[in-house]
Amino acid sequence: MNKIFNLTSTLKAFDENDDGSILVRGMASTSDFDRAGDQIPAEAWAKGGLNNFEKNPIILFNHDYNKPIGRATKLKVTENGLEMEAKISKSAPDHVAQLVKEGILGAFSVGFRVKDADYIKETDGIMVKDAELFEVSVVSVPCNQAATFSLAKSFDSQDEYEEFKKSLIDSVEKDLDEVNTSEESDETQSNMVEETIEQEKNMSEVNNTPEIDLDAVAKKVAADT
Repeated sequence: MNKIFNLTSTLKAFDENDDGSILVRGMASTSDFDRAGDQIPAEAWAKGGLNNFEKNPIILFNHDYNKPIGRATKLKVTENGLEMEAKISKSAPDHVAQLVKEGILGAFSVGFRVKDADYIKETDGIMVKDAELFEVSVVSVPCNQAATFSLAKSFDSQDEYEEFKKSLIDSVEKDLDEVNTSEESDETQSNMVEETIEQEKNMSEVNNTPEIDLDAVAKKVAADT
């Protein structure tokens, strides 16, 4: 799917450098199920989806490509998800460094594309199996903290979210139909092979029947007569 998803999670400022820059750390995404029943397992980031971002790990402000504010200094896939550390420049626009230091700006937001996903029947949600990271931003923390982890929030509407889930369900059903068709074909082919073997066996039994000596039979009939 070509849609860009945004997933937000909290960060913490943990150090201030002599040059006035701020070091921050947080989970860019976690492996937990969100409120909508969606999940991004850690391994979804370990299939090459971080390669392009790591070549130029610029941190943005509010997803604005015209406002770079720092660089990611660490990006690591852990068992809990995608862990990130970043250095926010003192020269960042809009007093971002000071706002981060004061805790007013307190969240990472990752922009990414879903390359592969499955439908989770148990939670009626989405499991992202492969994701490509496009950019990381520092954003303000919403009032509803729990809602920041919902993948469904990236869709423009609930209908769009449901349509995406339906496409995954249809894909699963199509795969099951193909498997069933393949199994039926294998069973039919197996039955045909068994029938052929049985026919050959019967023919073999016919061919093995002892030959009748017609001359001997004729002579015996003549003698009896």
